Order: sequence, then structure tokens, then C-alpha cells
Amino acid sequence: DGDRAAARVEHTHPDGRRDGSVVDVIEHAHKTLVGRLGTDRRRAWVEPQDKRIGDLIQVAASKRGGARNGEWVEVEIETYPGVREDARGVITRAFGYPDDPAVEQEMIIAKWGIREDFQPAAIKEAEGLKPPGEDEPFPRGVADLRELETFTIDPRTARDHDDALSIEALADGGRRLGVHIADVSHYVRAGHETDKEAALRGNSVYFPDRAIPMLPPCLSGDVCSLREGEVRRVLSAFLDFDDKGRQVDFRLTVARIRSSAQLTYAGAGAVLEGEEILEREEYEKALSFRGPLAELAALAGQLRARRMTEGSLDFDLPEPIVHLNEKGHPTAIERSPRNEAHRLVEECMLAANRAVAKMLEDAEGAAVYRVHAPPDEESIELLRRTLARLGLP
Repeated sequence: DGDRAAARVEHTHPDGRRDGSVVDVIEHAHKTLVGRLGTDRRRAWVEPQDKRIGDLIQVAASKRGGARNGEWVEVEIETYPGVREDARGVITRAFGYPDDPAVEQEMIIAKWGIREDFQPAAIKEAEGLKPPGEDEPFPRGVADLRELETFTIDPRTARDHDDALSIEALADGGRRLGVHIADVSHYVRAGHETDKEAALRGNSVYFPDRAIPMLPPCLSGDVCSLREGEVRRVLSAFLDFDDKGRQVDFRLTVARIRSSAQLTYAGAGAVLEGEEILEREEYEKALSFRGPLAELAALAGQLRARRMTEGSLDFDLPEPIVHLNEKGHPTAIERSPRNEAHRLVEECMLAANRAVAKMLEDAEGAAVYRVHAPPDEESIELLRRTLARLGLP
């Protein structure tokens, strides 16, 4: 599964479907596989975990690497299967038996080729990068927003803080929303070692009890994290709205901010909804920002109402929280609570995204877009018939 192959078309059905046979494998998709080791008196083999790969990989006794019958293993393929012969390989890693939760996590990392370790050159480069100092001169084009009241709102388990918000009153009764995003591009330069490492990963990977970051932790957790009371570089989007929540102006600027506080969704949500929570410190900290939180919530309400009027879809989907015991076994799954703070942040981020997208569209320059292909005629006809039964044109 996943191999690139050359095929011969041998029959075409009236509906356009084609039958044929593979004549050559151009490129194999898998150099290693994760599977279960099986043994008997005479031989050993690995049965791939991925059921789409139906071949067993035979393993010589000298190439088992100490792995035992029934263990999950990683096998490196030495020869691929032929018409009359099995695939053969060498076991490079034994994870352990299936009843150990830690084994499952390590298998996932191996199966998807997730990179855990950073190259020494990337680590050295990242450790040499520092956030701006309090008295460091401002380069041309970088705004000084250190006195602007900004704060982050994140889950209490957040390992880093990527974005901050601000809200200012305008003379005509409107509001100025500030969305401040950590300026990672200032530190991760194209073609440099940290950029190469990030490209190999593509994203961070989150497990219930840990994360494998895309960037070295000293960057994601410190230099590019908007920590409370510390100066950090950001890209700031300022959106001006009138008293009806209509956007009337927009500008972007590179800046330095000093985040006033790290708020949690639980604390901010409790203040907005007039409830108290057991975590008094979180609640008290959010309470001191009741004014700006209320202003942001009021603006978010206007933005959401306008979105709905314009026909926007609202996917208010809950996220699961997996509870683990001390051995790593899942004991419960519950819905992550959603409150007004979650909806506030989502509306602010969406407003900034839409404004930036409009700016890029108007500039008619090169930009990255995610484009959805139009539906095929068959899907449209099925929808038309379904709506007709409901009396909808």
C-alpha cells in the first residue's frame, strides 16, 4: 500500500472503471514497518500492523535483535516480496508487549516516522537565539507596544503561548481589536538549520501526556512564547470596528509587546459567565481583566452575529480530554468544557485571518491558500433531490 507502480489497463467498464495489472513497482513507499513478531521452531516473521499490507516479512534468526515472540517490533525491509518469495527484513527495534501503554506511543512514533530528536546543529542554532532585551534598540519598522495591555488566553496545560489579544476604545464608539502572533519567522530563517528541521516535521505532535515539538523547545517554549511580563517579538494585526461590529480599518505591523498576563480559558470563562471556579488564582487573575474581557466578548458577539447573517457555518465541536492513570492507561474520556472565553478567542482569530486573507487577495501576490475542489455533478444532484423532499428549492 502506497507504492508507486506502473499498471497495464486490460479492461474498461461501461461506467468508466478500469481493470488491469501491475507491471512494475517504480518506488516503494515503506522502508520500515511496525508489526507483531511471530515465531515457531523453524522460522520468525513480522505481521504488519497496517492491515492494508498483507505480506509477512520473514526474519532470519540472526536478525531478530533479541526481540521475543509476540512483541511489537520495527522491521527494516531488506528485500521486497516477489511473485514466489516473501519479503525479508531485519528487526531494528523491539517495543515490548501490547498491554503496555508506553509501547503504543512508541509504535505510533515509529509507524509515522515522527522525528523525536533534533540535529545538534539545529539545537546549537536555536540556543543562540534570544528574545529582545528590555533596553535593546528598536530596528526600523518595529513598533513599541510594550505599554499596550495585552494578554494570552490558553488551556491551563498549555506548554507555550503563541498569541495575545488587546482591545481599545475608539473615539466614535467603536473598538480596536489587536491580535498579536509570536513572530517565529524572525528567528526561523529560510534555509537555516531550524527551518530544515521544521520542514522535516511539518507540525508538532501531541500525545495525551506529552508533545513532540516542530521547533526546538528553547524556541517554542521560550523565545517565541509570549510569556507574562517579558518582551517578545510579534506580528500585530489591528482591526478597527464601528459600534455595529463592522470592520472599517485594518493594519499589520511588526512589534514588541510585553504580555500583561497569562489567563486560562477556565478563569476567563468564569469571569465572563459570572461564575467562580475552584482554581482561585486563575479566577482572581482573570477578574482583574474583567473590563477588557467584557469588551472583547461584546465585540465577539457582534462578529459572530454578522457571520451567521452572512451564512457562515459554525462547527462548535467539543474536544476530548483523555484521563490517564499512573501507569499510562486511559481511565476516562470527557468533553473539554467550552465557554465564552473559547468563543471569544475563536472570533478574534477568525476576524484577523479573514482580514489578512482579504489583504493578500487584494494585493494579488503569491500566497498560500487551501482550496476546496467544487463538488461533482452527482453530489449536487443528490443534494438537490434531498432538499426537494424537504420542500426546499
